[in-house]
Amino acid sequence: MNAPAAIPLDRSALPDWPRLMRETMAAAYLGISKSMLRDHGPASKHIGRCAVWDRRDLDRWADALGTNETDPQPLDHAQREAESESVADRVRRRLANGPN
Repeated sequence: MNAPAAIPLDRSALPDWPRLMRETMAAAYLGISKSMLRDHGPASKHIGRCAVWDRRDLDRWADALGTNETDPQPLDHAQREAESESVADRVRRRLANGPN
């Protein structure tokens, strides 16, 4: 797997992701490329001509990946909370260590 391209985001704002995100930030939130988001991700919403992605839609889409009868993927509320806190801790540690 190739390393993701550098994303021009203000990392001081992480992990406080906004509710609505433009394409670059939405792709970064999911950890996928912009083309993957456009081609396979959830539908965007529009404010005028501006396409934005709702963080909740992104979470639901990611939670549903791999879901089928033999491989149940969705997490219950407690599991989602624990996983979210784990991700937030990793982001905080990365930010504390500075850029690589």
